[in-house]
Amino acid sequence: VLLDNGQPAILIKPNLKNKDKIWVVAHEFGHHFLHYPVPHKFSKGLKKRMDREANFFAAIALIPTFLIQEKLLILDTIDQAL
Repeated sequence: VLLDNGQPAILIKPNLKNKDKIWVVAHEFGHHFLHYPVPHKFSKGLKKRMDREANFFAAIALIPTFLIQEKLLILDTIDQAL
């Protein structure tokens, strides 16, 4: 959403569960970073693609850090063994 002053904003329904609010924020950040400024007219196909990309962004952004560190440590150990 763009506010009257042109600044982007994320509006969240207050009745959502906290985990859903976190997902919505991450998804909307994905739209902002990947698609801002938003084209004024776009097809259903483009909207679906943009939503898939924002979902992917959110999924990656919300991976717990310890899982990433654990996987990197495993890869580093494998590299050292080679």
